[in-house]
Amino acid sequence: MLAVARYLLSSGYEVTFNTGELFRQQVEAAGVRFRPFTGKANWDYRDLAAAFPERENYEPGPERIDWDVAHLFGDAIPDQYRGVREIVANSKVDLILVDTTFMGVFPLLLGPREARPYVLGCGVLPMMLSSIDIGNFMVPDSSPEGRKRNEKGNEEFRAMLASGSEHLNGLLHGLGLPSLPGTCFDCMHTMPDLFLQFTAEAFEFPRSDMPANIRFIGPMLPHPTKDFEAPAWWPDLEKEKKPVVLVTQGTIANLDLGQLIEP
Repeated sequence: MLAVARYLLSSGYEVTFNTGELFRQQVEAAGVRFRPFTGKANWDYRDLAAAFPERENYEPGPERIDWDVAHLFGDAIPDQYRGVREIVANSKVDLILVDTTFMGVFPLLLGPREARPYVLGCGVLPMMLSSIDIGNFMVPDSSPEGRKRNEKGNEEFRAMLASGSEHLNGLLHGLGLPSLPGTCFDCMHTMPDLFLQFTAEAFEFPRSDMPANIRFIGPMLPHPTKDFEAPAWWPDLEKEKKPVVLVTQGTIANLDLGQLIEP
């Protein structure tokens, strides 16, 4: 998202970056106006055990995903929403860009269209969007038998998120708003006025029922690091003359390299 902010700033737009206090230095170093999250929205992703001790009661899997929906992301909604409203109230805002998991924009999207700026979703993660052609955690299959399997898988996924979804909707009801029209993962993609997925379409599973508001635009490349210090093995990349592949285990599961990198 900082790459997006840099691009907009260089194109002559005024940009306000609303994110955690943790990223203040990076945002301000890029010359972008910084506004911090507050309250439950302002947590440190680097130590989730300290920020959310209750989370450690759930083993990685369905129950933890459901808990994360409710508390890791959901509980931040009121404070995130309050922050967005303050920014919009105190300055002229023509466009709001949000990353995939920023649920603080849900209250705006559930309210009247004329009462908010245009909202553009930014797909910084692989799409967790339900489809007749693929079930969550499954490979694509658009055959009649496959679509039956997909429908069952999607129903099971919605059931897995039942508790978290109920919690999210309770938070929204407390703000005087209706329930979400689907799972939070679907709504992240379908509710913004336009959703830009930062990859090529061929990198995503095919969906014949892809929502009309979704566009594939390729990656937003990060700004080159000025103080980059090459590791000792860096020259080996030149010696081999082979393609270099970068592999990441993701945002959170990156402590045990035996889970993906080594295999």
